[in-house]
Amino acid sequence: REPCFWSFHRASASAWSSRGRERRERRRASGFACRDFYDLLAPLLLQRMPEIHPICCVYLMWSFCKPRVMCQDLFDAVAARVIPEVQSLDRCGLAMFSWNYSYINYELKEVYKVSAAEALRTERLEELTPRDLANLMGAFAKAGIRDLDLMQALSEHGCGLLRDGIDQKCYKRPMKSLAREIYEEDFSAVDGQVDAFDMVSLSEMLGSFADQQFLHRDFLELADEYMMKGFDQPKRDVETFLRFPQVFARALVSRARAYIDERGRTVFQMAMPHVVNSLAKLQAKDVLRLTVAWAMLGPRDPYVLAAFESRLLELDDWKIEESDLEAARWALKDLELNRQLLHRLEGRS
Repeated sequence: REPCFWSFHRASASAWSSRGRERRERRRASGFACRDFYDLLAPLLLQRMPEIHPICCVYLMWSFCKPRVMCQDLFDAVAARVIPEVQSLDRCGLAMFSWNYSYINYELKEVYKVSAAEALRTERLEELTPRDLANLMGAFAKAGIRDLDLMQALSEHGCGLLRDGIDQKCYKRPMKSLAREIYEEDFSAVDGQVDAFDMVSLSEMLGSFADQQFLHRDFLELADEYMMKGFDQPKRDVETFLRFPQVFARALVSRARAYIDERGRTVFQMAMPHVVNSLAKLQAKDVLRLTVAWAMLGPRDPYVLAAFESRLLELDDWKIEESDLEAARWALKDLELNRQLLHRLEGRS
């Protein structure tokens, strides 16, 4: 049997993986094996690399990259094995190929070159799903590779997927809800339906726009419409659409970073009650980043500002990135929140 994914998320995993161990390791690699496992596995994989299918090569590399296990010899071997046969990858494998190298911060420019060329091939582009688009855009943005032809093509394809998602009301249940004829024989689809755009994939797309200083107005307009329809639903459907508070917060932050306009202000206006409900579940870093986004696009409503203020005051441990300090300082002043918060931030800096 060929090696593929190696991650363990069942309850029994705590007995034989890193899950549940020392706090730092649990945060970085929950559900993955301990380092000794990878040290033993890597040389065995290198011996068998010519026999392993390119798809499995990409997936097994993910198993090293996700818990941030660096193995340069293996990653070089995967690239050498996959690049000549990149057309044999499935759509998910193509998106994951470049994602792996960007996530682990291992620079191999040829990986991005062949990935872009393959993604731009007409037959391949048509089969890509929202998640594939988000992974490709995110990988190139993180690697700092600005390929305008690729970004334009992925965004235009994304417009079609968003239109279909709106017509099919996929914002009600994003998982396995987007139907297209091309997905009927897709192995990961269920009854010809794949995952539609959700807050995770939209956050990745919009964040990549901001990182790459790229704007596709049609995509942004459709993404706004899709999100607003997702916000304007019964409570249970909204919870399904938003998924997790951290994901919801990141999506709004990405929207603010992508472009400041009146349409964006309308999105934030509609998101306001859901923001208030989610603040209690967010930690300081996410709350402060969301505060910055609110200062950029959010309404100056006393109710939501009081919610931001209250949550920040009750949070003691402000673990935030140094790069976030200046923006947070500006937002606290701009929104005229409690001066204690600014003093606390100054103490943190």
